[in-house]
Amino acid sequence: MIRTGLSQHPAVQASQYAVDAQNFAVRAAESKLAPVLSAQGQLAQSYDQSGTIDQQSGAAITLNLTVPIYQGGSEYSAIRQAKEYLTQARIEVDVNRDQVRTLAVQYWGSLVAAKAQIESAQSQVAANTLALEGVREEWRVGQRTTTDVLNAQTDLTNSKSALVVAQRDRVVAAYSLISVIGKLDAISLGLKVPLYDPKVHYMQVRDSWAGVRTPDGK
Repeated sequence: MIRTGLSQHPAVQASQYAVDAQNFAVRAAESKLAPVLSAQGQLAQSYDQSGTIDQQSGAAITLNLTVPIYQGGSEYSAIRQAKEYLTQARIEVDVNRDQVRTLAVQYWGSLVAAKAQIESAQSQVAANTLALEGVREEWRVGQRTTTDVLNAQTDLTNSKSALVVAQRDRVVAAYSLISVIGKLDAISLGLKVPLYDPKVHYMQVRDSWAGVRTPDGK
């Protein structure tokens, strides 16, 4: 259960993707210190019918190599900043994992306690039901007062209320535990609702190289 939460919880996955993004940010910052090689080509063709040469062609290719030597230190500062952000992102992964682990243990304990509370409340309801029947029989033969009957009914009502509260706590703890392990979604719960598929929109716009209209016409 805890292992599933550590790998499937949305907050953990989001922080892991943030680490990947910061890794690319570090590489992008470090690339500012790398040499840059560029190539430029030129092709020329001229016609001169008044001279002795009717046609003249020429071609040239130029290679430029740029090596950064001193740039004022801004690139080095950007690299250090990106690395610090990367460290922060990695710490956030550990923090989210610790929170998931803590919540998983907490909600599991709440679920177990709610189950025990339900069993206790059910026993209490059964006992108070028998007690109320006994008090009513004694009331019929004059050995109990109406107040005794009302008190017994109150005890039964309170025990039923406690049972409902315990059942509610069990449901809340169960869904909280499902949320912690990253399974609180329509697919995992088997809900009969329309499911969002991000691939549909991707397939609709992947070949659109120009334009600002969305697939639904907006």
